[in-house]
Amino acid sequence: AHNYENAPQQLDRDQILAQIKPVLENEAVKKIGHHLKYDAHIFANHGIELKGWYFDSMLASYVLNAAATRHGMDDVARV
Repeated sequence: AHNYENAPQQLDRDQILAQIKPVLENEAVKKIGHHLKYDAHIFANHGIELKGWYFDSMLASYVLNAAATRHGMDDVARV
């Protein structure tokens, strides 16, 4: 959340998480992302189990080039 003078009003985190939880925990909804393991950890901290992993571009980068020292989104986008 932003915390500075004249900061725009933020959406309520708990309300938003409650609204997206059914989608994130629905295994039938395929999840595509970059470094989903990190996202799953963050969501788990809020009581949400990320299900339906389909494709992770960070894992794909590692599988395609395990010798590479970087697999961040910027690095993958350069390929």
